[in-house]
Amino acid sequence: MLAYQSAIDYLHLDHGSRRFRSAKEPAGPVELVALERVMPSAVATLTERLGVPEADVVKAAGMAPRTWHTRKAGKAALSQREADGVLRIARIAAEAVRVFGGEDKARRWLTVPHALLGGRAPFALLDSDAGVQAVEEALGRIHWGDYA
Repeated sequence: MLAYQSAIDYLHLDHGSRRFRSAKEPAGPVELVALERVMPSAVATLTERLGVPEADVVKAAGMAPRTWHTRKAGKAALSQREADGVLRIARIAAEAVRVFGGEDKARRWLTVPHALLGGRAPFALLDSDAGVQAVEEALGRIHWGDYA
């Protein structure tokens, strides 16, 4: 599976009836295509599905609040950097759903502090690459039964 396909699926990004590339198109990084198509509504989807405040999603995605309000009001696609942040959060959320077998358990795990992550909630770590890596490693350990 391509890196961001799970994030695209998690956000229900639908751009017509076809996927981001057809089977006949050469394989390419789907995330580059996806970055051009992420709309502000993706933040609302994350807010709703994760049960976290919009401001927290915006911060974790690396957007300044003022920039976010401009994007939201203009209903234009997010910049590539902003879209990357949103897709990063969605990718981790989708992985948590896969590991825990359901959205409620994944949501709870993402928003509650854990000793495995230094007493921090996984969602609070999603604003940096190092934090994302720590969350991915924790999910991997849980998936393989190394830590629960």
